[in-house]
Amino acid sequence: LLPEMHNALVYPAVEEAPTEPGGNDIVIVASGNFPNTLSVEWFLEHVAPKAPHARVKIAGNVDGALKARIPALYEKWKNLFLGRVDDIGAIYANAGLVLLPTTEGHGLSIKAVEALSSGAPLIATAQAFRGMKVDPKALANVTLCAGAEEFAAALEAAAVAGPASNPMAGGEARKASDTRKFYDANFSHTAYVQKIRDIVLPLVTR
Repeated sequence: LLPEMHNALVYPAVEEAPTEPGGNDIVIVASGNFPNTLSVEWFLEHVAPKAPHARVKIAGNVDGALKARIPALYEKWKNLFLGRVDDIGAIYANAGLVLLPTTEGHGLSIKAVEALSSGAPLIATAQAFRGMKVDPKALANVTLCAGAEEFAAALEAAAVAGPASNPMAGGEARKASDTRKFYDANFSHTAYVQKIRDIVLPLVTR
């Protein structure tokens, strides 16, 4: 609509999640908005029953939203929910595996960016990477799943293998991971400042 104007898309700077010390928890982080609620609902109905060895922790106030929407489903899985947590960074810091069972949503997923910044291994659906210029299959510590069967199989395999099979268990390994490098290059404060500088400096030096 403005062909004579210069346009640029700049990713927002997103607060980084801790990469250290690294732990063994399998986690989902989700607030109580409607797309997140539908995604967690999908996970509990179609994935969790097929991954019986996975001890998943679901952090965030999605518990209340799911309880209001489908009380029976919440009651069945209520032992997985941590509810709202004061320090979400601690959840990522102690994660050995982060799940992004995203089935709904529009625009950039901030929780997906946070998960990327943690450097932890991820099991995710393609929808989690919406709005990002990246092929998630190219990120070595991402397992991309096309549907519930694949997601459950990947989760169960990781749970059965246990912490000893996790090459990203330590903080240093997570900091050097593909997802952390992608975060640093695109969503860190440093990357944001550099992109703004690249746009503005040519304008003020004309």
